[in-house]
Amino acid sequence: MKKPLLFLAVILFLLSACKKEKDQYLDAVTELEQSEYRGQELSDKRITEIKSAIKSYQEEVDKKVKANEQLGIYYKMLAVRYMDGRMYELAYKSLKEAIEIYPENPILFYLSGVSTARVAKSRIEAAPRQEWLDRSEAFYIRALELDPIYIQALYGLAVLLVFELNRPPAAEPYLLRILAREKQNTDAMFLLANVYYRSGRLEEALEVYGNIIETTKIKERARQAAENKKKIEEELHGGN
Repeated sequence: MKKPLLFLAVILFLLSACKKEKDQYLDAVTELEQSEYRGQELSDKRITEIKSAIKSYQEEVDKKVKANEQLGIYYKMLAVRYMDGRMYELAYKSLKEAIEIYPENPILFYLSGVSTARVAKSRIEAAPRQEWLDRSEAFYIRALELDPIYIQALYGLAVLLVFELNRPPAAEPYLLRILAREKQNTDAMFLLANVYYRSGRLEEALEVYGNIIETTKIKERARQAAENKKKIEEELHGGN
């Protein structure tokens, strides 16, 4: 007796879900129609026509959406594979296609920032190289607009600003955002110390290197921080 009841419950659930989906279509299309007719109430006849159209096209619409979802997955996989093979321009082209399907996915914009920065390194002439670097910066910024605490995007943009765009001070706020969430992020700390050093803020660079020495559990990183700290102290005090 239990099995027929369970089967009936499943059927009722599926029918309920199907009805709910159709109601959502009806609400959305009705709202669009009312907008088109400047808020006028739709007639019963027009609502019946809309319901009939939904019944006719719902399956086709669902198939098309599903097909585009699969296409988006294909472009994501292709981009990752290209990046693994260091084929960055091809990766960028695949990411562009994926973004057309998923325009609010921060990971796609982050990967686009990475790939375009790598493409820039292959450009010999200054103008094309700068164009690719500017594009990379824009992708990183968009990734952070979509996800303001995306650590990889924050760090990637900071690296780009320091080493490729030669704008170290602009990287500081992004690195501080990382350290506000991950206080012992050694990579961010090293880069922040570098930013301070390049900006002539030697005392602040010393403080950051001191923090690395105190907090890191990796001996090599502590040694590297100590060496950098010593060099700055020699610059400040003339080796005395």
